[in-house]
Amino acid sequence: MDEKAINQETLLRQQKMTYRPAHRLGLQDRGLILPGMVADITIFNRNTIEDLATYTNP
Repeated sequence: MDEKAINQETLLRQQKMTYRPAHRLGLQDRGLILPGMVADITIFNRNTIEDLATYTNP
């Protein structure tokens, strides 16, 4: 498994989309991937995903 560091810009962007909205809604146990937090995540291998959508068949 490749382990890569997340740069600060990416981290801040992700917090704006997950952490901040969750906390504004009072969801203190959501918004970050940490032990004890509630999270729904999908992990996939991007080398095995194929985009078959077209304009006529999204």
